[in-house]
Amino acid sequence: MKTKKYAILTAALVIVLCAVLMIGATFALFGDRKTNSVTITAGSLSATADFVITDAESMDVSAADAADDGVAVTDGGTGATFALGGTAAVTQAESGFALTMSDIAPGDIVTVALNIKNTGDMAIRYQIAMTEDDSVFGEFLVCETSGVALDTLSEPLAADGTATLTISVGLSKEAGNELMGQNGSVTFVIDIVQGNATEIPGEDVGA
Repeated sequence: MKTKKYAILTAALVIVLCAVLMIGATFALFGDRKTNSVTITAGSLSATADFVITDAESMDVSAADAADDGVAVTDGGTGATFALGGTAAVTQAESGFALTMSDIAPGDIVTVALNIKNTGDMAIRYQIAMTEDDSVFGEFLVCETSGVALDTLSEPLAADGTATLTISVGLSKEAGNELMGQNGSVTFVIDIVQGNATEIPGEDVGA
């Protein structure tokens, strides 16, 4: 009887010791912590635009077709002459390039290539708007574009990509004497936005 009682006590002690070891192991697990940093750099958005004269026309006579009629593109695309002595010239202005037409006659039209180059590191979209400043030419002003519609966002232009648009400006053949000696100007404004934008975000673009 005595031996049996000791055996039961021994068994009970073993169970208790095992429980203590298990509790101790719960609070002594190996562990580690990793900290990851996130670096954010915003991309840049920029573009350049320049004018190059590609053709001049006087009453259906084009420099591209008949240079001997006095209609010609000169100075590597920075100038043009018309049949009756009028001229067109591209100059560098403070905010971009300017096209000046002088002493033009009805039917004198100059065509320029507008080259837009994406100089940033993300895709862009661009939109061209035209405003007629203090002009009396009205309906007799010829102003046409190809490659993109005015006041319409273009398709995305990839970084380092170039898009070439065509703009024709001049006086209609129907212009009358009331326009002799008159002055006017046309401004093309080019807004650029990031390539996934769906609209121009307000008047303060680029401000």
